[in-house]
Amino acid sequence: MSPIERVAARSQALAILGMAGSPTKSEVRKAFRLLAFERHPDHGKGTPDEFARISDAYHLLSEIAADDPAPEPRAASVSRPSVKATETEFDCRTLDACRALFGDTGKEGAQHVATRLYRKGRMLTYFVPSAPAKGLNHVALVTGELVDTRRADPKVVQVWSGDLSGNTYDVPAQLCAQVFPGARSVQIRFGTTAPR
Repeated sequence: MSPIERVAARSQALAILGMAGSPTKSEVRKAFRLLAFERHPDHGKGTPDEFARISDAYHLLSEIAADDPAPEPRAASVSRPSVKATETEFDCRTLDACRALFGDTGKEGAQHVATRLYRKGRMLTYFVPSAPAKGLNHVALVTGELVDTRRADPKVVQVWSGDLSGNTYDVPAQLCAQVFPGARSVQIRFGTTAPR
């Protein structure tokens, strides 16, 4: 086939498929599928000769059409930095400040002091080495951990044994907002000194 005949055959094939310009292979394939579905003799809308011309046009253009452009590289997804979990064992001075909250008042119920804090982001878990008593439990713990780690801010939280799930107390959201500024969730675990 001479170059002039090739140009004529290409323009005729483009006209048969209803295309113009320089389509890519995927554009040629898409146009062929659409026409083949509409003009297939089994559907009753086309003749075998018409379908043969569409097929020939497709084969000619698919051989000479430009390759599809390479997909653009995906932008690197920005991942959130991972939050490192930290574990703090309270020093003697901090524990003494927590015990001092009980004083000689003789509050009704068991008295506990949290000795460790496990922190992951804004989720806090306090560990109390003693087991919870039946009824009312008073837990002295440091609450300002997310605001200022240099200054202990001990407070007492009251926990009823009926509010425990196993040996774990999930501090309600309202109390969490009042007593633990900046925390998303706070747990107090009794009878253990280390995270599980």
